Amino acid sequence: MYKKLALALTMSTAIAGCGGGSSSSSSAPAAGIEVSGTAEAPGGVIAQYKQESPFQIALNFVFTPAAAALSGLQPVTGATVELIRVDANGAQIGEVLATTSTSITGDYTLTLPTGVDLSGDLIVRITGTNNKELRAQVVEQDVDINPISEYILRSFVESGTDLTIIEPGEVVKLSNKLEEFDLVASGSVDIDGILSQLESELGDFVDNQIGSITQPAVESSVVAALAGAYRTTGLNVGLHDDDGQYGSGTFGTDLYNTDFTFADGGDGTIDITINSEEDAFSNFQKSGSGYSLYYATDIDNESESFSTVLKANGSASIESPFEEDIDGDFGWRRPPTTYNLQKVSDKNIFTIASNEASVRYRTIDTNEDNVKDAIDPDQREGDEIMRSLEVFAKKPSGMTASDLDGDFGRVYMGIMADSAGNLAIENEYNILSFDGAGNLDSGAANLQSLERIANETSSYASSAPAEELDLAVVVTADGDITSIGGEANDGFVNDTFDLLVFGESDGTNTANAEYSKTIAVKLPTTQLNVSGKTYRVQLLDIGMYGGSVSLASFGFNSVIEMASATTGTLKATESYVEKDGTLTAEVTVERNDLERAVTVAVGSNGFTTVTVPDNDSSWVLKGWMNATGSMGVFTTSYQDAQVDPDSLGLAILVDITE
Repeated sequence: MYKKLALALTMSTAIAGCGGGSSSSSSAPAAGIEVSGTAEAPGGVIAQYKQESPFQIALNFVFTPAAAALSGLQPVTGATVELIRVDANGAQIGEVLATTSTSITGDYTLTLPTGVDLSGDLIVRITGTNNKELRAQVVEQDVDINPISEYILRSFVESGTDLTIIEPGEVVKLSNKLEEFDLVASGSVDIDGILSQLESELGDFVDNQIGSITQPAVESSVVAALAGAYRTTGLNVGLHDDDGQYGSGTFGTDLYNTDFTFADGGDGTIDITINSEEDAFSNFQKSGSGYSLYYATDIDNESESFSTVLKANGSASIESPFEEDIDGDFGWRRPPTTYNLQKVSDKNIFTIASNEASVRYRTIDTNEDNVKDAIDPDQREGDEIMRSLEVFAKKPSGMTASDLDGDFGRVYMGIMADSAGNLAIENEYNILSFDGAGNLDSGAANLQSLERIANETSSYASSAPAEELDLAVVVTADGDITSIGGEANDGFVNDTFDLLVFGESDGTNTANAEYSKTIAVKLPTTQLNVSGKTYRVQLLDIGMYGGSVSLASFGFNSVIEMASATTGTLKATESYVEKDGTLTAEVTVERNDLERAVTVAVGSNGFTTVTVPDNDSSWVLKGWMNATGSMGVFTTSYQDAQVDPDSLGLAILVDITE
């Protein structure tokens, strides 16, 4: 169940009232739709809130009694409210259409001119000192003007959204969702400061929302064609802290293999049912000078159903509400989250890279039955930030060994940890060649590894594992790969036999844990041309340098726009999570807007290198494009002004060219 947003702000009011008196009549003709609302700006102080660090702000989900949507704001009194149109850049078009003023309680009423209707590009605006603006889209008759409304408008503009085609109800729903967060904002000196904070705390959520709501639904026939049984493998990694209380910190890993059913729900809706899930998870923890490792597995056969709408750009959003979980001595509060799937245009394949967060608390017994049944918000234990990469694919039916033939480009990522304090990350790429008779040749590989040892130093190494020939592959009729070379495997093939996905784990509780994720795509036999294409970029990258550990991911709207066959531009929002210097450090989170020129080299067999310069450093993606150029899978590395990379990961590119 969602909660209201309580935004307590201790900052001086940046929007000052202009003009005087109580609400005046609109200068527009007294005909048309009447719009009213309240204008509020930063400046109030709520005593029950304490000042928090920026990261705590992002995750301080505390229930408040009867909290107003924007408590902590003060009414803007005697201010001129202008009704205007804006262009795609948010700039005013034409003359002011109507004006009014706010009352001593910040209320206003304004009548739209004849012929003017509710629309995403119709704006009410208040202008204060230093030309600071607070604006709101006039998409309903009740329109409040405040930092949230200004932030939503800016987010639409910055995403390149055509404001004139936004369904009014979608803006209202987005605004309501933002009000379901409980955030405590630290002090700032002007409106730009609070908008920057909103971007930091809510940016990932809003990016995911905008990526979906601005697109129309697909026709029902599209969903009918993709309906069927699906499998997915997801790799999730996280950094946990203890709010500085105990001198401990954790690197968490979770790998899950899930069976789904997708069904046609009509009008572009996909009805999704989770049938079963196998899960392996571990916590690699440092406490004081010692290390420990917890490893466990779980099989869940309970079914769960939900729905999503497939949009014209191939995106489909799954909404997760605010959650509160109790598990013995601890409980977790998780904010509302949007999970955006991206369909590969010509395949029944979906990819997803998600950003999640939660706050951990001690629990209490509220009814004296010796069972802890509630979170105690006064006993906060720490923060947990998670990042994941996942691939869904439709299962085949009646598959035989002859369906698996030709060359596939493979990428792999592994994570290893043990109780002696060793943590290692590795990735690898090579070619897999199938003969159509149930046998596989695994070509010579390129392997990179980062290792962090108990004394909190890290090192990089690379090697070239030799080829392995004539490996027998056992695959079931519905695409499960059960063994390779006589050894058990857990992988699957998609319904068109041109994608392989593996998700595997092994470990012993208190001793060690190992995880691996592999993706392979069938390679082209002729030269691909990626000129003019736009690719969505989904990334999971883990860094280790000295004692520091980091996670990097990209927002859903991050893309590479190819200007030619060899050059393009990365436009991305990077989410960067770090424990600086030691695993026991507090977690910090940054959002960085990136726009970088990229160079791309695509080989005749689909082998592709993408290089993204970043000042004196660079991201390097090496991997493979599939036969049609609709999907690419890559290893990633980041070289921070040094010879050796200090982070490794995986990335997926999906063609979303309109």
